[in-house]
Amino acid sequence: MIQAGALNGVRVLELGQLIAGPFAGFMLGGFGAEVIKVEPPKVGDPMRGWRMVHDGTSLWWYSIARNKKSITLDLRDSRAHGLLKQLVKKCDILVENFRPGRMEEWGLGYDELARENPGLIMCASRAGDRMGPTRRVRALPAWRRASAACVTSWAIPIVRQCARASVSATHSRVCTP
Repeated sequence: MIQAGALNGVRVLELGQLIAGPFAGFMLGGFGAEVIKVEPPKVGDPMRGWRMVHDGTSLWWYSIARNKKSITLDLRDSRAHGLLKQLVKKCDILVENFRPGRMEEWGLGYDELARENPGLIMCASRAGDRMGPTRRVRALPAWRRASAACVTSWAIPIVRQCARASVSATHSRVCTP
């Protein structure tokens, strides 16, 4: 049974795969948020088969998928976009870790999704930045992981403070590390 936490009552839509996006969803779920994970059809999140596997499923998956509900949507198929937008209407936060520009290519960038839910907080974890020299980087290099570790040391108190202040913000935000 999940105990109430600082983010109890907050609904998160997680579109991430492998480590960065799913880890963010894992952390938010650990603080009590309801996390709805969107996985591609047939194969699911690649983390399901990553590294050490037991009974056909990765041990990493058992850890990182805790406190989540999973659904299947093929975001490459425009027919799924309407369903995603319906989910966005009911969520407070969207987490994704696709390469920069992918969500916009699908017509699912922040501007489009904010029309469905003006209070949406959209967070992206990327290897590179959105517009600078590292915008085409696809993997998470060591320097990026190191900067994420630095953020973790001060982020937890901020999450608790935001949760007390409530997720309903007066304006929408897009955050990228």
